[in-house]
Amino acid sequence: MRILICAKNDLPALVAVNQLADALAGHDVTFWLSDITRPLERERAELDLLRFFERELPLAWLLPLREAAGAQGAGHGPWQDFAALGRRLGAPVRVVPRLREVEADFRALAPDLVISIRFSHIFPASFLEVPRHGILNVHPGYLPEYAGLFAPFHQLVGGRARIGCTVHYVDAGIDTGPVVEITSLPVEPRRSLQWHVVNVYPTAIPVLRRAIATLAEGGAVPATPQDQGRRTYWHLPDSAEIEAFQQRFRLIAPDDFAEIMAGFGLGPQAVAAAESAAAGPARATAT
Repeated sequence: MRILICAKNDLPALVAVNQLADALAGHDVTFWLSDITRPLERERAELDLLRFFERELPLAWLLPLREAAGAQGAGHGPWQDFAALGRRLGAPVRVVPRLREVEADFRALAPDLVISIRFSHIFPASFLEVPRHGILNVHPGYLPEYAGLFAPFHQLVGGRARIGCTVHYVDAGIDTGPVVEITSLPVEPRRSLQWHVVNVYPTAIPVLRRAIATLAEGGAVPATPQDQGRRTYWHLPDSAEIEAFQQRFRLIAPDDFAEIMAGFGLGPQAVAAAESAAAGPARATAT
């Protein structure tokens, strides 16, 4: 099959795609990456910190360090950056602007299946008719109760014992399409928001694996329409919500971050050095 992976160019999406990569082998794969930063992510210091730890610190600082270490013969962890995944799968990797600007390319690519993970772009209605197997999105929250933005944050604040992760088809709405399956991650109160975000997406990887295998064999992936009467749409948290969150949970934790980066073969010393730089003047320059 021709499979288009639409993912955000950040750490949570990269971890999830790494865990899906072996199911993509043997297919004609293309990666489209988004690089969207919402204005509020820059304006609110806590959201800017999350953005830095999700994008610039791992992708611009630490993974290049990993590649340099590899060139010197040091060991690598099992995970790779998007460029290396592309080389491994023979898949072109492209950062795309607004989707309306690449509609002709999308139609020319004519994917059989699109898988969206943290893509941030909203698929125009004209895109939905192109892939014959549709567009599957991975949403890090229970649907329809936690549609919208920052679903893991709002689930933690809401006192959920588990964070949901919904695989659903994309339709003309936002997080409104029929649900294939909902998986979940147990809440770990001592863990950070970043840890929960990074670890909730992989709970859906077995669902995607089964979907790819079923569709490749000519089968269908059933889905159930959402009960829109139960729908709640969430937004980026304001300062008061973030302050209340931090009374119960951490946004970022060095030990959680080091654990995540260990999957890429980066030792604690490298992580600590980059974190130290991020906390000082270098971070101001990077952001």
